[in-house]
Amino acid sequence: MMSSWYSHICLCCVALMSVCACSLNRIDDEMDPKPLVFEVAVSPYTKADHQYQQYPENVPFGVWAATDAGESLLDNAKVVNDSGTWVPENHMMWPDSGLDLLACSPHGRGVADYGSGVVFNDYDLAEGLELMFSDELLGQEMQSNQGKVLIRFNHALSMARFSARATLLGGSVLKIKRIDVGGVATSGSFHSLPSSAWVPGEKNGSMCFFEGDVPLGEEPLELGEVLHVIPQSSNVRISVLCDVVSGDIVLRDQTLTTEADLFWSIGKLESYILKIDAQLNLTIENDNR
Repeated sequence: MMSSWYSHICLCCVALMSVCACSLNRIDDEMDPKPLVFEVAVSPYTKADHQYQQYPENVPFGVWAATDAGESLLDNAKVVNDSGTWVPENHMMWPDSGLDLLACSPHGRGVADYGSGVVFNDYDLAEGLELMFSDELLGQEMQSNQGKVLIRFNHALSMARFSARATLLGGSVLKIKRIDVGGVATSGSFHSLPSSAWVPGEKNGSMCFFEGDVPLGEEPLELGEVLHVIPQSSNVRISVLCDVVSGDIVLRDQTLTTEADLFWSIGKLESYILKIDAQLNLTIENDNR
């Protein structure tokens, strides 16, 4: 009887020691330094909420990071995709304290501080870059993130596209050849804090959204490419170059114009329809299809 009781006590002690050992090992694993790695996603150009998109694997981005105490650890560090994992080019471990971070894409184009956030100075559309920025990430910790920091990039630019339709009489056909938008800023400077905003440059630029030779019908036809634009509110002059074909008679290189107030907001895609009536009047409206 005594032997059975003693054996039971011993088994309980062994089990308790095993549980304690596993718990200690788990704590040790959690406390062991881990490499700092990132997960990256991109918000879409849209007015509605949609799923985040994949960040391009071949575009390094920059990261600034400081500890809770304000010690700078990363200053525009280049983050690269290493076999499917986003890591600083010069690998680093998680610090003992939490991290405050900012990120911008592509690496080398922006600067950052914790007053103005991500800053893109004197950007010109001719550079052809996809500018992106993160929100301020505060108090990131290794334990809560399993060693990973999730960066959700936002688009800093806007995008715009044009469709067109024509309603002519007597079997006439309008062939559109070019769409230009004048009186816009094609350069500017951006900051993300305290709220994201652009300071556009001089609004004396012109952008060509379409060039070709396409007949229009009564249904809107999307034309040209979707172009990046500097976010701004502008009164613009829209010009359409076209030919009007009526049987054997061709009125070549007719220029139709109209003015409009356009608002291009950060990270949004704006779509417009150009309408041409039988008197060759040109009007514009937002495409809410």
